[in-house]
Amino acid sequence: MNQKARDQLQNALPLGLPDDIYASWVGAMSELRRALKTEHVNDRYQFCCGYLQALADSRLIEPRHYGMLRAELLEIWITATDERGRHTQ
Repeated sequence: MNQKARDQLQNALPLGLPDDIYASWVGAMSELRRALKTEHVNDRYQFCCGYLQALADSRLIEPRHYGMLRAELLEIWITATDERGRHTQ
């Protein structure tokens, strides 16, 4: 996934949410992208998944939006773990 697609995912939360929700999401996504070790990538990925689940459970985002974000998040995780794996070999 290229940088533009990652930036779009970072900003993919629907409009109208409280500022602290956007700030937490942007922070978590930034940490995920900057993680240098596979363990840190996995931790950040799990946090982002849980965060999205909490937003969906509280009905702050629609189920279809949740599904789209989870799919894109999974793609970022796969790419990140693959890249980190290549650097450790």
